[in-house]
Amino acid sequence: MKFDVNSIKIVRGFLTKEACERLIKEHQKGANHKVNIEGEKSYRYSNPEESDFLDGIEMLLKFELEEYIKDNHINDFPNFKAGDFKLMEYQEGDWFVTHYDGDFSKWPEGGYKYHPFTTDIALNSWHEYKGGEFHINGKVLKLNAGDLVIFPSSFSFPHGVKMLSSPSCN
Repeated sequence: MKFDVNSIKIVRGFLTKEACERLIKEHQKGANHKVNIEGEKSYRYSNPEESDFLDGIEMLLKFELEEYIKDNHINDFPNFKAGDFKLMEYQEGDWFVTHYDGDFSKWPEGGYKYHPFTTDIALNSWHEYKGGEFHINGKVLKLNAGDLVIFPSSFSFPHGVKMLSSPSCN
């Protein structure tokens, strides 16, 4: 399988503004966990409760992943699950160091855990904040609320979030 920079797919308007606002409310009402590892990352996250709403988003996400697989001529991941949701919030001073995704550890029952794709959905627009930009392969992606990014979970696609310096440009 061969991936290149064209393997980064942005789906503009994947979610509506209302869907983004609902996910933000889910995060705010759920149990938030703070991650703060000096020099590596700082953010808050929550795992939303399963619901028909999330099932609907997962169905849409699975469709986009199937299109991505077809467009990139990938044939060795015939069975995949769209995945579990984690809602991440960046507040002033938070960031995520440049890293790559991919879990090659073993399941207790045998076989390897491998997540072939990374998906991120922006719930806010880039111009609402100073800093906090999502970047991949050294390039900043200007994402608006509801935009979806899909790319391979591979060392060839280092990505992260720059430090959020101000919660609002206003």
